[in-house]
Amino acid sequence: MPLVVSSATSLLTVLSFFLFPCPGIWVALPNQALCLATIWVATLLALRYKRIEDQIKASLREKEMLLRELHHRVKNHLQVIESLLRPQAGSAKDPHDLGLFKES
Repeated sequence: MPLVVSSATSLLTVLSFFLFPCPGIWVALPNQALCLATIWVATLLALRYKRIEDQIKASLREKEMLLRELHHRVKNHLQVIESLLRPQAGSAKDPHDLGLFKES
């Protein structure tokens, strides 16, 4: 059964059970237990943010790789189009048509 904590006081009570099994120590060290709880929560948050940051970095690497692949394919397709237009440009006689081939 999962442990449900409904308030800061209950959280400290739960932490005191795990960190300080003797109830008398809890009364003597409330600030230390609160400090430990704060460190515990901060550690959990730091781990969560690190996991999220790693996921974002992995996503960015994947998108950069896909963008490089897209750039490579577009460049290859443009070279194919240019190689198809070059012979036709050589056979064009009209100056207007020659200008269109040069422009493309």
